[in-house]
Amino acid sequence: MKVAHAFELLCDYIRGAQLDGRAMRLDPLVREQIGKLAAQIEVGRQMMMHCAERVDAGETPLHDAAASKVYSGELMERFGEVALDILGMEGTLSEGSPGALLQGRIEQNLRHSLMWVISIGTNEIQRSLIAQRGLGLPR
Repeated sequence: MKVAHAFELLCDYIRGAQLDGRAMRLDPLVREQIGKLAAQIEVGRQMMMHCAERVDAGETPLHDAAASKVYSGELMERFGEVALDILGMEGTLSEGSPGALLQGRIEQNLRHSLMWVISIGTNEIQRSLIAQRGLGLPR
């Protein structure tokens, strides 16, 4: 999961960064946001593992895979938003820009997250698949 790597980079940065003269890692709002992201990333990992286990068992988990795709794409968007909330405007700087945090990877991750939501079938199409095949709802 690409977002897990970006999350680790963000956590590494936060461990050494200062916010208003205080260690960023001690800020309760930052800690809360990081904790929520950690839980959401684990949920996404578990969803992907479940799909992989079903495929290994010879099943084709279309609606589970669709749910995992929707969740993961939206998780990438949430990660980008939270990272920007924590890092501020410097998080929007691209690789090679003076002052870019984490070599511009946060900006790149947010830009790529938009592609996840619309690639491999838009989330709306995936939700229709979940409703029809997973929940047995009519078209």
